[in-house]
Amino acid sequence: MGRSKQTSWFEMYPSRPTLATTTVIDPDFALLEEDTSPFVSVSEERHPHEEEQQPPSEGRSRRRKRQVPCENGEGLDDYVDTLLRFGRRLIRFQEPLPFPNTTVKIDDMLTIFLYNGGIRGASNISRRKNAYVKCTNSSTTLGLVVRLENLRVNLKYRVLQDYRLLLFNGDGEIRIREVIVLVQLTQLTGPDGDIRQRLDRLKIWKLGHVTVRLRGLGNLTSALSMLLTHQINEDPKAVIPVAEAQVTHVIRQQLNNITIPIFSLI
Repeated sequence: MGRSKQTSWFEMYPSRPTLATTTVIDPDFALLEEDTSPFVSVSEERHPHEEEQQPPSEGRSRRRKRQVPCENGEGLDDYVDTLLRFGRRLIRFQEPLPFPNTTVKIDDMLTIFLYNGGIRGASNISRRKNAYVKCTNSSTTLGLVVRLENLRVNLKYRVLQDYRLLLFNGDGEIRIREVIVLVQLTQLTGPDGDIRQRLDRLKIWKLGHVTVRLRGLGNLTSALSMLLTHQINEDPKAVIPVAEAQVTHVIRQQLNNITIPIFSLI
């Protein structure tokens, strides 16, 4: 007998499919195992002369554009920690980060539309496990597990369906403590020297504790906040796919606005 597809009480926009040529990190790789690569084989084929070093042209600097170490180990971890320290300042400058509009549905009795949201606290990011890297002549792929201490989402909401037909609205706040996320980023260098960044993979390993606070109709919204908080913490597996899609959308949107090479900042 085939298993029926589990339906989530959360509904939102579908996540974007992973590109066929993307290097993907195996979610079950052994992070602390020496000489263990987390990268699954990819569809692209390497050119025989891809790794040959080209001599620097006359009058140009001999300094490589790619600063990230291309070997796993302590040097890579030190580089990632330094990069995250710089990234914290950059993220803090951009906060609040935009939070995509989302529709939340609880069974058939309640449907809530969340909109106009902003994310704060993403700058409190730190490395949790050893980082992994894969380099080619035209790309650098970095995979790491990070921890977010305390995220706060301020938003507005509108009830689209409820059994009392009150259809109320208001504002609210969502707090998320101790999120652990696997992230894979790739920096690509084009034939003309243009550099762009790409988010290949994002997987939430631990959602942490979520607290929802809605304001609008006094005791009714207080009860609704307690219901949402209980539902999310009771069944985080139903929320994680939604959260992954939301965070992926936010990061890709931010990367589109960044024209400088992230891996060459330090």
